[in-house]
Amino acid sequence: SSSSSSSSSIPSRKRSPSRRRRSRRKSRSRRDSRRRSPSRRRDSRRRSRSGRKFSRRSRSRRSRSNRYRRPERRSPPRRGPPRFNDMSTARREECGDFKRGKCTRGDRCRFAHVDGGGATSGGAARPELRGAENGERPGDWKCPNCGVMVFASKNQCFKCNTRKDGTKGTGMEGSGPPPEKYSEALWEKPRQQIGLKLVGELSNSAWQYVLSDESRRCFAAYLSCPFSQEQTKQYFNVIKDGTDWKQPEGPNGPIPRKTAWMVASNGCQCTYRYGRIEVDPTPFPPWMMSMMASIMPICGFPDPNFWPNSCNLNLYEDGGMSVGWHSDDESLFQGKLVDIRILSLSLGARRKFELRANWPDEPEHPKSVMLSDGDMMTMEGMTQKHFQHRVPKEGYVDGPRINLTWRWTVRHTPRCPLNRRR
Repeated sequence: SSSSSSSSSIPSRKRSPSRRRRSRRKSRSRRDSRRRSPSRRRDSRRRSRSGRKFSRRSRSRRSRSNRYRRPERRSPPRRGPPRFNDMSTARREECGDFKRGKCTRGDRCRFAHVDGGGATSGGAARPELRGAENGERPGDWKCPNCGVMVFASKNQCFKCNTRKDGTKGTGMEGSGPPPEKYSEALWEKPRQQIGLKLVGELSNSAWQYVLSDESRRCFAAYLSCPFSQEQTKQYFNVIKDGTDWKQPEGPNGPIPRKTAWMVASNGCQCTYRYGRIEVDPTPFPPWMMSMMASIMPICGFPDPNFWPNSCNLNLYEDGGMSVGWHSDDESLFQGKLVDIRILSLSLGARRKFELRANWPDEPEHPKSVMLSDGDMMTMEGMTQKHFQHRVPKEGYVDGPRINLTWRWTVRHTPRCPLNRRR
């Protein structure tokens, strides 16, 4: 009884809730330390060495973020002679804007800046280009058939479509497979069955056909200047001063010519697009209509109702300005689907005009015509489907040249009012 009374008199010591939680944490930490994972041991070692806290949570986040990160690739140090950012004049072409004092690109210009004394602002030439006075680049090869120099990136000659080994090529690179032929001997349906009449048959002028391919139904005619020298000079000055010339930006900078796009004053608002270049339309000015009144009858179209309804104008200020190989096969003219006519007038300096086949049956050399002041040219039939044309660069030409090409717009753009009206 005495023991029971003494035990009952001693109060029982109860732990507070906070003290119980602390004891649980200590026991849990001891238990975890015994069976600590390798990552926990590594963290503890890092804490002991660095003397600072290391958050496991932040570490896991970093590991997850860096888990799928691609390691940086460091290129090995380059060996050999130092590179030059500038290129020699034998490698680069001369800048026409710098020659006229209008180049604003400075060192960023991809053409060579050559002053009147022949000095260039490009610095020293590369060691491998010191002997390339003839314009050859490393890797360029000589065509075994026609002897011209071809770029190293090309597999066949751009003139005769001959490969490096001397075998016959398939045609122009990048033109795709040739279209299906009408028969074994003919590419297209015969002209007599189509009823196509050429400009030389419609006109009384002495047109000379430099290209007459009945198999492809492709034709190109040339007419020597039918105007007086005073007329051509007047035409040149009126067109140059009365046209709002544009020089659009292409993927490689400004195109090497100035251009304008004019349409008939019948409500047409078709924009001229070729490649990544876009030119807004301008209605025919009064001088264009008066000029067409004297030029169209020479082409066999005396009735204004049958005149072309659009005109593309190009200004080449010198021989450095040009236009590369191309076809006027835009959807506006439908030149790949139907027979079309393109009428051309050249004014100013004498320049070369070339035509080449896309898929030649045999080694064919490009057709070349020298167009002088006042000369005219036509491309008829399916020429835009089977042929390409260009005006190459000619460094010895200093005078300006203006070229007008009249066309018939067959399919107007969706935003054009004439398309909606139809």
